[in-house]
Amino acid sequence: MDPYDAMQAFYDLGAKHFIPIHWGNFRLSLEKPDEPPQLLEHAARMSGASKQIHILKNGENILLTL
Repeated sequence: MDPYDAMQAFYDLGAKHFIPIHWGNFRLSLEKPDEPPQLLEHAARMSGASKQIHILKNGENILLTL
């Protein structure tokens, strides 16, 4: 699933928050490690969901209210 498909799944599921977790830890493809979160940020901006996307650094956590 690419970042644009993931964004569509976020909408299809009716989620309130989106926290991508499988990026930057292992080389899974030929893309740069920071490319998927950049594409996701772009997709979020284009769809108006920037405040719902939370891209965390390795080891970072976040407290969200549901």
